[in-house]
Amino acid sequence: MADMSSTSRDKGRFEGSGQHWGPHGGTSTMERPPSGIQNLGSQAKDAASSAISSAKQAAQETASQIGQKAEGAATSLGKGMESLAGTIRESGPREGMLGTAATELANCMETSGRYLEQHDLTRMTEDLTGLVRRYPIQGVLVGIGVGFLVGCCTRR
Repeated sequence: MADMSSTSRDKGRFEGSGQHWGPHGGTSTMERPPSGIQNLGSQAKDAASSAISSAKQAAQETASQIGQKAEGAATSLGKGMESLAGTIRESGPREGMLGTAATELANCMETSGRYLEQHDLTRMTEDLTGLVRRYPIQGVLVGIGVGFLVGCCTRR
């Protein structure tokens, strides 16, 4: 009588062939891929990783350059606003309702110009977020107004 333990253990295996039954009744070789294929896969993985790393670095550098240009533009805009505020004070009316309005406008422009010069974009974003959270309806209305003005300007 044949030993049943060895037949149950070797079920699905051709004796000495190194092959196993596949999931659909066929056979599949349980060997490792040739080392050339493994090296090729490893090289492709390394190349992809290197490409991703260099793309990430290039994106960070570009974002940094854009941020620096935006910082410079904000500072320049702030100086321009302060200069315009001085011009309004010098040449605007001094008395009456127009004088009061011109003085208030000059004060607001000067304060805003200083703010733009002294704060970076991160701080400005935080301040804007805080304002919108405190005044959500007004924030939405201002956003709609700015969007309308931008739309009108881009149509021309």
